Amino acid sequence: MTESSVCQWCQATGSLELADFDVKVANSQVDFEHMIYRCDACSKLTAYAHWGQQAFVYKALEYPRTLRSPLYVLVYEIACGWCGRADMLEPEEINATIANPASARHRYDIYACHACERYTAASYLGQVYAYPATQDARYHALYYLEVGEDAL
Repeated sequence: MTESSVCQWCQATGSLELADFDVKVANSQVDFEHMIYRCDACSKLTAYAHWGQQAFVYKALEYPRTLRSPLYVLVYEIACGWCGRADMLEPEEINATIANPASARHRYDIYACHACERYTAASYLGQVYAYPATQDARYHALYYLEVGEDAL
């Protein structure tokens, strides 16, 4: 692996070992199989996919499952849609239900910001976009995008 020999978590170079290959991740930006690498320095995962000359490299999380192969989730590099901080975001919900999506084709992940205690929705169809989001007061699995009409 030459294009992505840097760990996306700790930036260590040359310490990635192939952990899994031809993996279908739960929230992929591109519909291609991914290769998963584990860093010898920090033990965290980096996902890699390529399409032609373009490479896609992400931080990744692994969710082990009993008697089944693990589920891999990509972590997108976005900033909070409310306060703009990128260092305090953590994935909260993958493939979330959005009541007012910017497009019916888009899929969304919800990220929680620990700086402002609000949510950001990441849309990842082709390109990655971040939108401020609010959680429904009654149905906690439902979120609303806080976008203006010109953003749609």
